[in-house]
Amino acid sequence: CNFTEVKSEYIKGTMVYQDHEGKLHEGDYMIKKISNVLCESQFKIKDSKDGKFKVYKGTFMKVVKTKE
Repeated sequence: CNFTEVKSEYIKGTMVYQDHEGKLHEGDYMIKKISNVLCESQFKIKDSKDGKFKVYKGTFMKVVKTKE
């Protein structure tokens, strides 16, 4: 990932991804803060077959460690 814009609510940049067939996909990547422990990632690429944009989204939670 090459992040080009970093804000308190999100970070944006570009990413190169290799799929299970070995094809490389390059597109825009963003991680958006939803709450203090929940984030959403979004990867947007242009499909080489039909020229349409595809968006892959996912959510993940930050691990919060408690002090012992």
